[in-house]
Amino acid sequence: MGQLPKRGLTHEIDSETCKIVDRSFEKSWEIRELTGHDFGIDKIVEYFDDGVSTGNMLLLQIKGTKDIIDEEKPHFQMPVKTLLYSELFTTPFILIYGSLENQVCYYLWLQEYIKVILNYDKPNWKKQETVNVHFPKTNKLSQPNAQQHLLYIAQLPTQKDNWIDFYLSLDGFEYELESLCEYYSNDFFDDEVTLKEKKKHFFITIESIERRIKKSYKIFQKFSFINFTNENFNDLLNLVKKIKQSKTLPTNYEFEHLIAYCKLIHSHVIGISQHYSTSFSRVLYEIDKSTKF
Repeated sequence: MGQLPKRGLTHEIDSETCKIVDRSFEKSWEIRELTGHDFGIDKIVEYFDDGVSTGNMLLLQIKGTKDIIDEEKPHFQMPVKTLLYSELFTTPFILIYGSLENQVCYYLWLQEYIKVILNYDKPNWKKQETVNVHFPKTNKLSQPNAQQHLLYIAQLPTQKDNWIDFYLSLDGFEYELESLCEYYSNDFFDDEVTLKEKKKHFFITIESIERRIKKSYKIFQKFSFINFTNENFNDLLNLVKKIKQSKTLPTNYEFEHLIAYCKLIHSHVIGISQHYSTSFSRVLYEIDKSTKF
């Protein structure tokens, strides 16, 4: 006589853990169940801003245990095949590991963990069947900043595209700043160059710089982790406008402020690129254990 299908204990635990996860996400996240063959993704969550879709998503794999998770060293024995699978995606792949005993869930951004931890600390991890992955102790879904952290992770793929656009918007910017300084310097021009010609070159460059600033500003506003405010940009644009309208070369004070602001904008090209650099993230981790995952 045939037997009815049985539900395994592991499946029951994971299902109960999924319920904890569903309760943990705020209403601004749309949680979608996946149907079909299980390749390692249990849910997809998308962030909505005041009810409007943002396209910022996370892929979730949810695992559970009926036991208490060690809060000092939360960890999970992860199949290598799942880690390899996560690397196929640009959308952040998040492992969530929950305890039914104390109703706590830890989360980990797998792709970043692979790049910053496993590839450095366990270079041969791909030859193993499983790998012990460790969660930062602060990565609890119940923590007040967890939702903001997960949103930050979800935004990063799009932010990387924004950085490329920002970089291209400032292509040649450094050269134009050097030219601006040369046009402003009395030592650069010989006696045959008139003040009129000097001013012409200066203001052509000023207009080009203004266009770059306006274009980069639209992209720059999309970055939430850079210390350069709307007020800074407005001050710079107002200064450029004042210089253009005066039709005379700026004072030393105005010129110094113009160059300082422009160099600060350009310096963020390096700052933002470091934000996406795996080697830079590893350095930060080695210094003070700071992580993005």
